[in-house]
Amino acid sequence: MDVKDTYAKLKTILTIKSNKLHNRGSNLPKLIFLHIPRTGGTTIGTILKANYSKNEILDFHGITYKNDFYQSYLQNNNKNNSINLVLGHFPFGIHQYLNEDMKYITIIRNPIHRIISHYCYVKNNKNHHLHKFVAAKSLSIAEYVKSGLSTELDNGQVRLLAGSTSDLAVGNCASCHLELAKENLKKHFIEIGVTENIPLFYANLRHKFNFIITENLWVNRTNGKSQHTHSDTIIYDTIIQYNRFDYELYNWIVNESRNILL
Repeated sequence: MDVKDTYAKLKTILTIKSNKLHNRGSNLPKLIFLHIPRTGGTTIGTILKANYSKNEILDFHGITYKNDFYQSYLQNNNKNNSINLVLGHFPFGIHQYLNEDMKYITIIRNPIHRIISHYCYVKNNKNHHLHKFVAAKSLSIAEYVKSGLSTELDNGQVRLLAGSTSDLAVGNCASCHLELAKENLKKHFIEIGVTENIPLFYANLRHKFNFIITENLWVNRTNGKSQHTHSDTIIYDTIIQYNRFDYELYNWIVNESRNILL
């Protein structure tokens, strides 16, 4: 089953279930889903949207982040405080442009798995803006990480969660940005999941927010990842070298999750 078929099937299932859900009124939380690329967030975003009505949602997927555009768009489209779900690939901080006290949720991933997934996705997707660079030079995973082609390959999770540091040049992410990401997570996030334990994340969404969850389908899943694993020492060491703060953040969340959330 390809991505389009999987998405259509998931959407059908969730549409049927969400029709029942909407009858209970507006008891759902006001959420911002900060979607970090290659963490499994496409499936989660689809599930979240099925739990809200269309006029409650602002979905910024597919829109390149520009601070001025987001500020203007959000302020103009939430004048009546009608937006209850905002989601997309954007850095922390978007809440300041909303009238309501919205809280964040996100999911992060072991950076080794995330970078391998990122590489495979770019390599297999001719429409991705980095595909031609990878294909033209037949870059290996290690070469891809070292290339400096994208800040997503250089502590991309810390960058997005720290917010103001998302535009830092490759190589300039530092421990202070890691601490800022941690502080943001503690102050503004009400649920944080890890890709490696998706069932727990879904269970928490059900328990905390009474969401309807269909968890047996994945959208935008990358093929080919099994060919590259962290058992390759060169790949493992290179990814950690260039994503040490993401690795520290991931371990911190796994070990301290009970003490982090609001």
